[in-house]
Amino acid sequence: MTTAQQLNAQFGITGQLSFRKDVSGLIVAEIGNTQATASLCLQGAHLMSWQPKSQAAPAIWLSRDAKLTEGKSIRGGVPVCWPWFGAHAAEAGFPAHGYARTSPWQVIESGREPDGATRLTSQGVRAVEAAEQLLISPMAELELTYLHEISRINCPALAILDSLRRDIGLETCNLPFAAVVGTALTLAWTRDPFDRIIAAQAAHRDSPLLTADQNIRAHYPAAIW
Repeated sequence: MTTAQQLNAQFGITGQLSFRKDVSGLIVAEIGNTQATASLCLQGAHLMSWQPKSQAAPAIWLSRDAKLTEGKSIRGGVPVCWPWFGAHAAEAGFPAHGYARTSPWQVIESGREPDGATRLTSQGVRAVEAAEQLLISPMAELELTYLHEISRINCPALAILDSLRRDIGLETCNLPFAAVVGTALTLAWTRDPFDRIIAAQAAHRDSPLLTADQNIRAHYPAAIW
């Protein structure tokens, strides 16, 4: 695991960005620039506080009951809720609001923006920016539709996908289903049919897979977040 000292040496910006280790052991990025101050926990990329320089009090803050604990969600602030909102549709043991909010984010770049803002780039963001082609498994499209049908997400799947197609050029992977299933038969590390097909889609193409799912990241070597 990268330490706060290593992050400061590689990505710290004097007078603007520093990293510290919380008493819980989690790493927190402290930002202070001409526009605002903010704190961001690298577990889940959770925005814990944000105060514009024009305001006397924070606009975003944590609950008084908030505790930073490895592998546990943080109460308050702005979490990343993905790939579902609320309880999982089928698995009661899965974390509420998805895996993203408790997944460690890896910083790979930082910088000063021309307007004085501070930039932090994660591995997943860099991969999306560098990719020549961005594909989504049809199984992921089906899962989004299912989550909307049972009111786990508010936005219809087609609206989400249309936005991603428009904004980042996302395309649907058109591998033959039989070929994908053939690869999925070898992935015995999960019984979740959605995860199994999605991982098989990437594996059949020998491609990286952008996912917050901890189980997929633990078993699929090319998974990134």
